[in-house]
Amino acid sequence: MSKPQYATPVDWLREEHDDQLRWVASFNSRSHSYKVQYIREHLETELTGHQPDTIIDRSMAVFNRRHVEDVYSHLGEAECFIARHERAMAVHIYLSDVTGAVVKLEPEASVTLPDFVETCPEKLHPEGVR
Repeated sequence: MSKPQYATPVDWLREEHDDQLRWVASFNSRSHSYKVQYIREHLETELTGHQPDTIIDRSMAVFNRRHVEDVYSHLGEAECFIARHERAMAVHIYLSDVTGAVVKLEPEASVTLPDFVETCPEKLHPEGVR
């Protein structure tokens, strides 16, 4: 049986997580650039009040692959970083030393490791991020 093809990585994430997907952004931590791939409709207003540029910029600075590997240098190469908060869960997927994606989900969402992390690089690629 062949694997289904998706027009965009967001299509795959939406099928996997349905209403639990909050937003998706690809990033380049070297250039501090990002591209929002998807924001769930009602969250656009909520995020506007919290300055998404600041949130994503801080996220890239603190949770970038090099920093995470420096903190946990004894554990080897980082593949992802997950932070679960009261109102959301953030999954940082590292695609290279400087590129990756942040997938925000509802806090009760289920992410199966290592399957999710192994599948994400196949589906997510930071198009448009320089």
